Amino acid sequence: MKSAVREFSGRSFTGEEIELIKEIVGMYLALSVAELAKTVRENIGWLTNAGRAKTVSCMSFLKMLEKEGLIKLPGKKSPFKRKNSTVKARTDILPQFSASAWALKERDRWIGWAKEDKKERLHLIVNNSRFLYFPGLR
Repeated sequence: MKSAVREFSGRSFTGEEIELIKEIVGMYLALSVAELAKTVRENIGWLTNAGRAKTVSCMSFLKMLEKEGLIKLPGKKSPFKRKNSTVKARTDILPQFSASAWALKERDRWIGWAKEDKKERLHLIVNNSRFLYFPGLR
């Protein structure tokens, strides 16, 4: 088993993976940061326990590596213009759930998790990230 040199968002990275990331970023400077993150994630196999892509975490990791001076990400691309669209509001309440936050000290203490427990079980927790209350609801 190769030893980890860095840990981020519940994943351990080896020195070889960090070198691969540097190589990918250096080869594909024409890509946007989002596309680079997808490419890196695919090449190192970074997935959730449920098998979903960890692209957002990968983008954050790349930005952290850039701040540390290990890589140089491409500059911002000019944003594309979106068409304005209208959405007919419904008169009900809609919750939105998302993946749980990686670092919540109070939650972990309340649950009684050690670091290894969190690595094994965090995927079982959901976060109620938004609760929409539409106008007109009484």
